[in-house]
Amino acid sequence: MGRFQSAIHNIGHHAVSGLCDILAEGYAYCAHENKEVLEIDILNSYDSYTPELDQEISQLKEKAFSIITTTCGVSINDIQVAKLSINYRFTEQAYQQHKSHMKKIGVWYGHDPLYNAIIVFKLKNGRVAKSEFSSKAAS
Repeated sequence: MGRFQSAIHNIGHHAVSGLCDILAEGYAYCAHENKEVLEIDILNSYDSYTPELDQEISQLKEKAFSIITTTCGVSINDIQVAKLSINYRFTEQAYQQHKSHMKKIGVWYGHDPLYNAIIVFKLKNGRVAKSEFSSKAAS
């Protein structure tokens, strides 16, 4: 794995780990808005979601640019596309079963999502790196 690909993987891992609340805040936003997929333009996002989600996106942007500039020598000006997409899988049977099971055993917190996430960065020179993450195997 090259340094650029490794940097993008690290950014994605940060986004879906406990170090970042983007999964929980995105889940709450998408559930409220009846959306299954949250698309975040890390490079040019001017969208406003909720104060909490906006804060998480801002922190993710800072971390992403720090990781990419310090680990692989890419500057922000070299980046053409930087996107994170999280599919919360609300309409899948696996999600409904998971939610029902968690409620039955009394540990459903309202933000225990099943998700598939993909992060993609494309440089202006055409080089692309992406990483995919999932909380559970697709059903």
